[in-house]
Amino acid sequence: MKRRVILYVILLITSISGYADLLIAGQNISGVLITQVTLNQDACSKDEAVPVLIRYTNKDLEGCVSGVDVSRVDWQTQRVYINPNKISCDNAEYQIKGYIVGSDNKAGVKGKLLQPNEMTINAGTKINLILTEQLKLKNSDKHQ
Repeated sequence: MKRRVILYVILLITSISGYADLLIAGQNISGVLITQVTLNQDACSKDEAVPVLIRYTNKDLEGCVSGVDVSRVDWQTQRVYINPNKISCDNAEYQIKGYIVGSDNKAGVKGKLLQPNEMTINAGTKINLILTEQLKLKNSDKHQ
């Protein structure tokens, strides 16, 4: 009960002010891939870093970006798993813990198979960041 009341207070403060000082674990933050990603099995098997750029569209982190690498690819399910570890907002950078889910709310982002050993994810693909730990923002970095 106490946890539920705290959650309601945080949500109320967020709705009144338009943004939150604290993003709680489990919060769903919407975003979009800025870069197109094309992967092949040869590059993925060599543990080469494949960069991905994400722009967040959620009102709490609007305009913030993450530059991350693909953590792994599941060729059978055609999903690409991305684990962001930093978010950059204006002049600040935050360490985050979380994972990316696709528009279907399943872990990883669904790719499009081009050939049996090549997959792509288009720029503009909608994603969601699920925080696994809370994130405290500085007042000067928020977008009003």
